[in-house]
Amino acid sequence: MNEFWEDRAKKYGHTGWGDVVIYAYDQQARLLAIERILNSLTYNKSIALDFGAGVGDFSNLLSEHFAKVISFDISDNAIKLAQKKYGMKKNIEFICNDHIEDIGIPDNKVDFILSVTVLDHILDDFELIRAVRYFETKMKCGGFLILFEYSLDYEKNRTSYQRFMKLDEWMTIFLEHNFYLYDCYNFYHPMEQPCTSYKLYRNSIKGYQESILRILAKYGMNRIASKYLTKLASMYLEGKEDFFWKENEQNSPLKIIVFKKAEKLC
Repeated sequence: MNEFWEDRAKKYGHTGWGDVVIYAYDQQARLLAIERILNSLTYNKSIALDFGAGVGDFSNLLSEHFAKVISFDISDNAIKLAQKKYGMKKNIEFICNDHIEDIGIPDNKVDFILSVTVLDHILDDFELIRAVRYFETKMKCGGFLILFEYSLDYEKNRTSYQRFMKLDEWMTIFLEHNFYLYDCYNFYHPMEQPCTSYKLYRNSIKGYQESILRILAKYGMNRIASKYLTKLASMYLEGKEDFFWKENEQNSPLKIIVFKKAEKLC
């Protein structure tokens, strides 16, 4: 799995959607959703852990809310890109290691943990529980953990790189480690549950434009294509919140699940 993320970071310059058109909208939407959820919570602001930080965009976001951010990833390529982008941020500590347990965080010191599309890719059951147990050990009582993952309402067979868990399965795992469900949001999916602002963004890209942008991305000129698409996507995202919602009428396979560590057990 480490090789998968190393190759992805090297090929795309990030660890998100491989489709350059989707990624330009999606990454901004994810950041906006996490920021708005952060702003809705009350929490201590000392230490945050970004577990599976990728190229550091979410670590950068967390750095605006916390005194210290530990930005951890198993991909050396991803962490190098993160350091290149955000190395000037003095309150972000970038760490690359095969196992998070080697970081050396003292127990009961972390106020907040963010994990974006990481745990669903840990296919070994022991390693998954090992990660959640680590969260439990390091998290302060009453601390929040935000999990951004596929969280399905139907059965889907796992692939060679992803579990595709259900919401009740995530809840069971975390409850066994003293995290209870605090809140849950649906998050748009570009194919299965597209939102209005995403549809408008996609429709604004004419056929020849998309072809040119994909050619640029294919031949290593990702920065040019990405810059244009990111600016375009930001226009359709401005002032919008349709990319995440609480209502159950429109369930999406992607969810932002907010857990809180039980205080009564501490």
